[in-house]
Amino acid sequence: MYDYASRIKTIASGVDGLVKYGNGKSLLNDELLLKAVNGQSEKLQFPHDYSLLIKVVGNNSEVMLCRNEKALIEDTGCTAKSDLHHWKTQESSPCEFTLNLDDLCN
Repeated sequence: MYDYASRIKTIASGVDGLVKYGNGKSLLNDELLLKAVNGQSEKLQFPHDYSLLIKVVGNNSEVMLCRNEKALIEDTGCTAKSDLHHWKTQESSPCEFTLNLDDLCN
């Protein structure tokens, strides 16, 4: 799972840069993800039961990786570390964003 966390961190950083300094807010989520990885679509490929979600609030964003509707990783891209590893907790979390972007990114 740490490999996925590293990939999500890279994707989230790219999304964050596009939202803050590029045209990220005007792109559809799939376009934003692809542009965040410089068109290297293989970086966005996960097993079929995984999903990649984006949340944009103002100039801040986060990316979430889920599996079978359960949250695995949340990352804002604005911090140096991978923000939240749901897979490490005893209880499974629903595939819903939980991070407060205003607190983490401003």
